[in-house]
Order: sequence, then structure tokens, then C-alpha cells
Amino acid sequence: MKYFFDLLFYLRSFSRKIKLIILGSIDLAIIISSLVIVQIYFFDQVVTEYKFILMGALFGLITLYVTRIYSEILSKAQLANLISSIILSSIIANAVFFINDFSQLEPFIISSLLSSMFLFLLRFIGTLRSKTIKKRIAIYGAGSAGTLLDSALSDSNTYENCFFIDDKESLIGRKIQGKPVISPHEIKKAINRFNLNEIILVIPSISSERKSEIIKSITKLDVKIKTVPSLDSIVSGKKELSDFMPFSADDLLGRSSVVADKKLLEQGIKDEIVLVTGAGGSIGGELSEQIVELKPKKLILLDNSEHALYQIDRRLKKYNNEHETILGSILDKKLLDKIFTENKVTVVFHAAAYKHVPLVEKNIFQAVSNNIFGTLNLVENSEKNNIKKFILISSDKAVRPTNIMGATKRFCELILQAKANITNKDNPTTYSMVRFGNVLGSSGSVVPLFKEQILSGGPITLTDKEVTRYFMSISEAAELVIQSSSMAVGGDVFVLDMGDPVKIYDLALSMIKFSGHTLRDSNNLDGDIAIEIIGLRPGEKLFEELHIGDNVKNTIHLKIMRCNEAFIKWEKLNDILIELKSAIEIYNNNKVLEILNKHVDGFNHSKT
Repeated sequence: MKYFFDLLFYLRSFSRKIKLIILGSIDLAIIISSLVIVQIYFFDQVVTEYKFILMGALFGLITLYVTRIYSEILSKAQLANLISSIILSSIIANAVFFINDFSQLEPFIISSLLSSMFLFLLRFIGTLRSKTIKKRIAIYGAGSAGTLLDSALSDSNTYENCFFIDDKESLIGRKIQGKPVISPHEIKKAINRFNLNEIILVIPSISSERKSEIIKSITKLDVKIKTVPSLDSIVSGKKELSDFMPFSADDLLGRSSVVADKKLLEQGIKDEIVLVTGAGGSIGGELSEQIVELKPKKLILLDNSEHALYQIDRRLKKYNNEHETILGSILDKKLLDKIFTENKVTVVFHAAAYKHVPLVEKNIFQAVSNNIFGTLNLVENSEKNNIKKFILISSDKAVRPTNIMGATKRFCELILQAKANITNKDNPTTYSMVRFGNVLGSSGSVVPLFKEQILSGGPITLTDKEVTRYFMSISEAAELVIQSSSMAVGGDVFVLDMGDPVKIYDLALSMIKFSGHTLRDSNNLDGDIAIEIIGLRPGEKLFEELHIGDNVKNTIHLKIMRCNEAFIKWEKLNDILIELKSAIEIYNNNKVLEILNKHVDGFNHSKT
């Protein structure tokens, strides 16, 4: 039995293709042997013609393959599927054996049971043995943290560290605690040599950019990459050093963090009465949570979704600052007037909008009403009540938009730019807008969609293999929005530094790898998750932009830039708004599109 276990272990060291060939050959031998043994027992000789023996064995093997038994080598196949597939395979194989003489029912049944038993036993023993085999890992980082992890794993029954990986020339070629240190260029060869399962990244001082580079390079190889828990969770006892965790999509961005300017954060928030619209949404909720920590005099949360408002209210319960939740729409002028006058609002962060591109394309009137005229209602109330600051949360889709959502966002920007341009000493309101791309984890982001699709077994649906998008974490986006509000002088179009655009196809591949699965494509038909290209949706771009012209200037913050962009003066824009409202009221779709096409730079939407 020991030799059999050793054979199974040795089998695991081969490539997937070789393992399939070896296991298939063993299955073939089992099926043929079962028939031969049964026939010799009953008839003292093999009575079935050899062509039927081979044909039956091949049919049995094909049945095993078709039922995807080989897609999960030895230990991972689900028990119910395993048993049913093996029995089906054995019956089909033996039916071909006895095709000439079905009167021999007893040998047929015994032969089927015998082959089923041995096929199952092979996999069952492999499963038992796999539980005692340590996962072979490598530690990326031969510094103090890496050596500490290696020491912690010395008595582990689960993991065995085979070698270290490090970038430092002074360490490469040396041995640390008896383990060799190799360079990153040698990883691919070492993975095959040591039959590696995982690489654990343990470099606490690593920059975000370098971490992203390492993750991207290793996800291309046939090995998983994980990291260790945070120091806080280890110290608090919530996690052990060896409780390895997969990386998140955030880690792929490779964005270097800039320490927030405390003065810029507090300047526009502390002791102010702040209204956040769309407070139940992804960015609105994060803004609300960060704002409440900056000690406003009062925080007012407005959203038209009962569930979303309930959720953000729960999140803010842990803070002792005063906040009020209001269920309502920005189209309700009387409600807005009540909120502004009764609460004496001084600062507005306007995040409420319909943003889901395909849905907005199908609901033009609702989108234009909510996004454009809802913003106008807020601006008019801000003007009427002489608030200090109004900050619009805009989008990269507002730049040369190809969809209704982007066009409405750009129109909202035009309203603020026009209002800011009016010389009126009696109106102290400072209008500004902040433009950025996708935030990871938001309701409209591809990341939660991909996670859901991976959990359900795929496929991941992708509109185009070449699509790229800008990404940043939701917490960073909110933090930069708050800081930009303190730099506003009026009419500012702030653009956040989103780093390099991310190819969505690469993001999907990495998420499949991070989740412990493999890609199923023409090169690997037995992979776990497929990626299905479904074509660009109406109004969708291959890539997004962040500013319209080239007039982009730096600010005192490294991650915030200011754009100087053309706009329409209020006198003219007001007439356009009157015309647009009339078209909305009579549901004149073509007229709405005609107005947007004419006055939103770069927008050219076909009429319906």
C-alpha cells in the first residue's frame, strides 16, 4: 500500500496533461481487468472478443471524461457526481462487453460492480492520502517577516516552505534556515522543480506598485499567490501568522497611497451642517462615513432607497455624532426646501444620480429628470439659502460621453460651471465638481459582478477583451473628494489621479486565479471558469477619459488636478434647460436627444 500511496504522490508532481493520461490509463486497465477476472472466474477463459473489450473500455473512459471526473483530479470531485459517473461508466463499458450475449446477466452485474468499486477505491485512497500531504509553498520575502513565517511553519502539518524568493542581490544564492533564496526570474523553474502549490508574499514594507507587479507576474504562472494577515489582526489574536489570505482586486491597482492632509479634510467639514445626497449609495455612503468622523455640526443623509438609507444609518450608529436620515427624492422641491431651511445646511455633497449605463439608456426621461433637474433643484436651494459649498460627484463618463448617463453628468457640470461664473456678491456659494472613474466594490463595479459569477461557477461575462477602465478604492475616492472641496474657489473641475487604466480582461483572469480556480478556454477545456465575450453594450466605450482638453494643472495635492474647461453661460444655459424641461414633460424623446447632442460636447446619440 505504501508504494501505491507513493505512486499517487508522484502522480501529483506531473503536469495536468500527464496526470490525465496516467489516470486514464489506470482507469482503462481497471475496466479491462474487471471483465477479464469475471470471465475467467465464470468461464475459465475470456469469451468476449478482444475488439469488444477495447471498445467497451474506451466507451467507459469517454463516459468518465464527459461527466467531468477528470476536471478535478483525484481529491476534488464531488462525491455524488463521482459515484454516479463511475457507475454509469462501468455499466456502459460492460454493456459493450456483453453486447453479443445479454443472457449472462450475473457476470455483467458482477463485472460492473467490480470495475465501479476499483475506480472509486482509486480516488478514495487518493483523497485520504491528500489530507496528509503538506502544501508546498515558497515565501516571497527573505527578510525578518519571511524568516519568522518560516520558523512558524516548521511544526506545521499543513504547509512546508521549500524556498525563499527575494529581489535583493545580496540574499540570492544564500540559504536561510536551510532554505535556498532564489531570484524572481527563477520562480517558473522552481515551481516545477518543487511541485509548488502556493507563493506567500511576506514583505510588509513593499510599495503598492511593486506589490501589484509581483501579483501580476505570479498570476501568470501555475501557482496561487497569497499573503499573511495584517499585524493588527495577528496581535489581537483574531488571526494566526499562517492564516494565509488571497489578495483582493484592490491589490492589483498598484496605487501608492498619499497621506491625507488633515487640514484639507477638516477645513470644509468640521462644525458645518453637511447634506449628502445619494447617501445610501456606494460613494455617498463612504463619504458619509468619512464626513461623520471629521466632526460636522450635523450630517443629513438623503436617499430615495429605503433599504440603502437603513444600511447607512446602521453603519453610522457606531459614531456618536448627530446625523439625520431623510427618505426622499432630489426632484421633490418642497422636501429640499424644508431640508435646507430647517437645518440651515452649509455644505452639500451631491452624489445622487442614476448611474447604471444600460438601464439609463432605456429610461432616458427618468435619467434626465433625476440627474439634470434634480441637480438644478439642489443648486437653486443652495443659492437661495446662501450655502458655503456645493460639490458635485461627477464621472469620467462625462468626458465626450457616448451614453445618456455620461451626457447628463456633463450637463450637471455645465450647470455648476455656469452658476459659478455669475458675478453675485450676495451669493457666497462655491460650486465645484470632482470627476473620477470606477470605484472598486461599488454597486455598479465589475468586481462584485465577477465575484458573483465566479461563485456560481461562471462564466464571467465581458463586453470586449480590449475594454479598459480607471479604478480606485472607494475609501480613497471619498477622501480625495473631501480634500478637493477645501481647495475649491468656484467653477472648479477637479480630476482625481486614477493611475493607469486597468484591462478588464486581465482583472477577470486575476480574480479567477485569486479565487483558487483556473480559466477554462480552448487551451484548457477542463478549467473551472470561462470568460464569455458578449459585445459592447449600448453607449459603452472601450476606454474612458478624465478631462476634455489639455488644460490640466496640478494642485497642492499630488492626487488632485484642476481642469479649465469650456462651459455655457447661464443666460443661454437657462433657456436650454427650459427647452429640455418642456421636452421631458411631453415625453418627446427625439427632442431630448437633440438638445443633449447639440449642447454636450462630444455627445452624438442616435434618435429613436
